[in-house]
Amino acid sequence: MTRLEEFQKARRVCGGQIYRICSYRDENGVRDPQATPTSRDLQGVIDHFEPDILHVYRSGYAEFPVGQVEVPHVVETNVFGHLDADRRIDRTLFMSKWLMDKSLRGVQVPASLADRFDYVNNPVEAPYTDNSLYSFSSDTVWLGRCGRPDNGIYNSVSVEAVRLLRMQGYDIGFVVAAPPSNMIEDLARYDIPFKMIEPTTNPLVLSQFYNSIDIYAHARADGETFGVNIAEAMIHGKPVVTHVATPSVPGMGVFQSQTELVDDGETGYIVNNDPGEYAEALRKLIDSPKTREQMGYAAIAKAMREYHADACQEKLERIYREVVANADSNV
Repeated sequence: MTRLEEFQKARRVCGGQIYRICSYRDENGVRDPQATPTSRDLQGVIDHFEPDILHVYRSGYAEFPVGQVEVPHVVETNVFGHLDADRRIDRTLFMSKWLMDKSLRGVQVPASLADRFDYVNNPVEAPYTDNSLYSFSSDTVWLGRCGRPDNGIYNSVSVEAVRLLRMQGYDIGFVVAAPPSNMIEDLARYDIPFKMIEPTTNPLVLSQFYNSIDIYAHARADGETFGVNIAEAMIHGKPVVTHVATPSVPGMGVFQSQTELVDDGETGYIVNNDPGEYAEALRKLIDSPKTREQMGYAAIAKAMREYHADACQEKLERIYREVVANADSNV
């Protein structure tokens, strides 16, 4: 029986609940706010497949489904760094080394739990295509921004930097994928040329997006717990300019994993949250196509080594084997 046949059989056994358990979507792929998973739903899947490990992807808070289902081992991917002290979790995997170090700073980890914490980077795929979405004039340098259209995380530092450079005569435009509305307003107000791509998860379109730009201009108010768009840009051979995140409103929590992805001066530049510094980093790349090319090659090498799906899968499989082997040795 193939894995697809196993899945279909389990779905019948569990009353068609697998889609809801896994993704909160109905059978047509539409989000279903009523599809709240229950421990009984998940336990039905576990009882059928009899897995050695249940791997959950969550914030790190004490939340469903840890402690509510019976399964030999539990591994969690911790997205935001909140620590769940439940000892039924065999391994906590953070999305980046920076997030792991931040989350464990000042925490007294008992010797018996010393091997519980690790990190596995968010995986990205190699480019799907060499084609671009646009055929641009070689005279214009195009910057890229990709993210969700959330006004609350928008940071204008990259747009302000481009405004400064255009005032000095630089020919620069933006290609923005899923931009927040306040970014579009800023681009229009400053008369910065831009192309807009509607929100999409299509890997072909996203690959064409990255192929269309010269530099990836990262800017986000609260920083990154990982920075998948940075890693995607890197694996497409694009140098990245990013910044140290600073709270845009009092009390905002910020993350700095973007500063871990970019090797300053090698795969791009890391600057303070200042338009002048950001503009100077962009200027170095715009003035030197050779530097852009060299940093782009370095970015590919790092992304393939640390963020490509194969590398992440290999590390994850090693961790799975360790979890099961450690339990067997303690029997």
